[in-house]
Amino acid sequence: MKHIKLFEAFHNNDGSEDAVYRAFLGDLDSGATIEDAYSDGVTVKAKKTDQTWDDGVPVLKYITRASKKSVKIPKGEFKIVHDPKYGWWYFKQDNFWYGIDTGDYGTPPFEY
Repeated sequence: MKHIKLFEAFHNNDGSEDAVYRAFLGDLDSGATIEDAYSDGVTVKAKKTDQTWDDGVPVLKYITRASKKSVKIPKGEFKIVHDPKYGWWYFKQDNFWYGIDTGDYGTPPFEY
């Protein structure tokens, strides 16, 4: 039911990438935040998925089940969702969502 409400809110919104991040934040329900981040384009170990709900939010079970691969973080500014309760940073690049396990890094591999 919660996801249906977020889906309706998304479609009543402007349909922007920001709306997708806000819908994602609503799904997490864990004190997660959306942050503006900056990177020099470093390579990290991350999990990824192209499986999303109708509102563009990633289906997290596909991220958690994926194996870690080397991924180049976008160079410049981008948005992340930081989920400190479960220890993940999420970001979207092209048609994929990526999850970086915060436990793999002493400090974030980007600035925010």
